[in-house]
This record gives sequence, C-alpha cells and structure tokens, in this order.
Amino acid sequence: MEYVIQFILFFIIIFLYYYFIATKRFKAKYSDKEKVNLPEVKLLVRMANLDMKKVNYKKLLKQITFMFSIVLPITVLTTFFVKSIFLKILVGFVLLIGLTYFGFYIIRVYYKKRGMVKDV
Repeated sequence: MEYVIQFILFFIIIFLYYYFIATKRFKAKYSDKEKVNLPEVKLLVRMANLDMKKVNYKKLLKQITFMFSIVLPITVLTTFFVKSIFLKILVGFVLLIGLTYFGFYIIRVYYKKRGMVKDV
C-alpha cells in the first residue's frame, strides 16, 4: 500500500511539473505547428515520422506528459527494491530507456492508426 501511495504521489508531482513548468515556455507556439522545440517531441516526430500539420500539438504534449508521468515513477519505485548502488543505476537506466521507448511506440501506433504520419 505504501508503494501505491508513493507511485500516485510521484505521478502527480511529475505530471504537474511537466504540464505547468516544462511545457509552459512552449504554450505560445501551439498554433505554429512547424516549430517542434521539446526534445521529446523532436524524437517522437523522427521515430514516428509524424506529419505535424495534421497532429494537434497540444494533445501530443499532453500524451508525452502523461507517458513520462507513468515512466518516471515506475523507474524510481523499481530502483527502491535494488540494494546495490551500481545495480540501482543500471536497472534505472535500462528501465528508463525501455519504458520510454515503449511509451513512444504506443503513441506512434496511436497516430499511425489515425493516419497522421507522412507517406514515405
């Protein structure tokens, strides 16, 4: 029960951070869909070959924020169970990269099904 409360607390803190602080400087550029300034958005656009003229930038930022709000608490709480500091770093790094890639994959499939990718 303690870990569930910690997960929810981490989730809320990270979600609020990303939603209000990390994306705050990009809110003025929502209407300009050609400007993709967040590194996470740039990576996702390259991975999924997204057509930013069709994608709602606000919705994309919310999806990325939600994805990172789930990935980071899972990574932090999983490393609590590991005793060695070296293994904590290793497990945390592997989980962070793996879960981030999996989250981007889910977002990519979502946009591909809706036909918002460029034809190559």
